[in-house]
Amino acid sequence: MSDLRTRAKAFRALHENAKAFILPNAWDAGSALLFEDAGFSAIGTTSAGIAFSLGLPDGGYMDRELALEAIARIAAVTRVPVTADLEDGYCTTLSGLADTLDIVIKAGVVGCNLEDGSGDPQQPLIPRGEMIEKIGAAREAASLLLPEFFINARTDGFWAGGSGPDVLEEAIERAKSYLDAGAYCVFVPLVSDRESIERLVTAIDAPLNLLSTPTLPCLADLSSLGVRRISTGGALARSAHAHLQRVSKELIAEGTFHFAKDATPHKDLQTMMQALTH
Repeated sequence: MSDLRTRAKAFRALHENAKAFILPNAWDAGSALLFEDAGFSAIGTTSAGIAFSLGLPDGGYMDRELALEAIARIAAVTRVPVTADLEDGYCTTLSGLADTLDIVIKAGVVGCNLEDGSGDPQQPLIPRGEMIEKIGAAREAASLLLPEFFINARTDGFWAGGSGPDVLEEAIERAKSYLDAGAYCVFVPLVSDRESIERLVTAIDAPLNLLSTPTLPCLADLSSLGVRRISTGGALARSAHAHLQRVSKELIAEGTFHFAKDATPHKDLQTMMQALTH
């Protein structure tokens, strides 16, 4: 547990630097090891990527056992801090959330995302009070095992299709209440314009986490704006899928094998996996 506490403190310290850091989101143990070998200081998981790797749609189709098994495997093979995308906690009760936190911490995870999206188009966000209770319960449960456990509160007004100043202000108000409840960081996915980013940084007295999108400013600019963390979300997993789709089209349409010339040599992957897992 002392090693886990050390990693948890190191993960929190990443959010206190003047320069923003990129958090790659892995979908299996192999992708996590690739990211570690590339030099990333910490690794997140992606619920979408894990679901796709299991042949499931994203968004409520993956049960807790499947999700946490994949997360545990990622944490087991890596040496850097791992934070888990827990969606809604994979439960419907506060006691269930406590169980989820107990499982992931014992698996070696040092932080998590919890989100307030409901999946209901008529009411895209769960009531603020309900989310506050969840974060408070998560903080209490985590503190029993790992006081340094890092809770990242995600608010999904923009993710659910909202836009404009009202959605931004709602995100800010929710963020403040989530921090009061025990979160350390706030995640507002799909915000990418400078004006909104500046508003969030100014209004929220905590590290701001954004999602990598093609329209997001570069890392240096985000650092100067005051952003502290950029998550790749499911984009890296989807990029891998896009490559496989292109390769599949070559095989079917052309009957050629040119894709193989760009493949990482077997011996290189073998050497990397052996070095990182021993």
